Amino acid sequence: MRLDEFESVFRSAVKPTFAYAPPTLGRVMLVTHGEDAATRAVEPAVKRLLASLDGPPSLELLTVGLADWVTPAGLLDLVQEQAPDLVVTWRNLAGAPGALRWDLGPVVHALTQGSERPVLLLPDPHRADFGERVATPRRVLVVTDHLTGDDRLANWGVALTPNHGHLHLAHIEDQTTFDHYVDVISRLPDIDTDRARVQLRDKLLGLPRAYCASLKQVLADQHVDEQIVDLVELGDPIARYPDLVAEHRIDLLICNTKDPGQRAMDALAHALAVELHDLPLLLL
Repeated sequence: MRLDEFESVFRSAVKPTFAYAPPTLGRVMLVTHGEDAATRAVEPAVKRLLASLDGPPSLELLTVGLADWVTPAGLLDLVQEQAPDLVVTWRNLAGAPGALRWDLGPVVHALTQGSERPVLLLPDPHRADFGERVATPRRVLVVTDHLTGDDRLANWGVALTPNHGHLHLAHIEDQTTFDHYVDVISRLPDIDTDRARVQLRDKLLGLPRAYCASLKQVLADQHVDEQIVDLVELGDPIARYPDLVAEHRIDLLICNTKDPGQRAMDALAHALAVELHDLPLLLL
């Protein structure tokens, strides 16, 4: 056996594992545009949504209005000064309601890209069904295009899913990218294309499935009583994730917003945040 063959066999036998490290919350910063009835309704809703998280008996909820930060840059300075464990706000804060469908607003972009703090993004609290949309989640969906190794995302999902709730771990491998690489392989005369297609698909989907299996075993060992549902498939991520939200009646979606090497928000996270404007999102 050649050295490269031995390395491939060895690496194939290595399975991704989940490391359990649940987050805790001491201080939460609620960012608003000012004091009104809608803002007052947000505070109890946030506490309900975070009810399953470990933390002190009385969560410290610091509410700041537009007068406290004035500009997105001022808000980033305030976040750095106060060092909350979580920042909570809503889409298009202090912007025109008509723009809500198309963008997230400069405040959300500043928080997700200019700070390392997790951001809990809520539906507009002025909508009539806000109280129904923001409650203790029973069905949580963790979204990522590289599930294996994303322990932070999975740990937040575990923490925000209450006992007997359903935690969905989703990994949609991009079908277009897969087809592109299979097409390239088909042009290499020394490789059996049909065999390579099957092996590549099985490996791409097998690794996240092994990670999900590891998470299930770790949670069982920790006596965490949650139903884990793994959703691993080939498809169009941007089109498929909203379908999964509807199919599984998801109450809270968790995704990564940092696009490596770029200052812009991760493209998938941005698309989902704009599309799923009536759903609470945790942006990590």
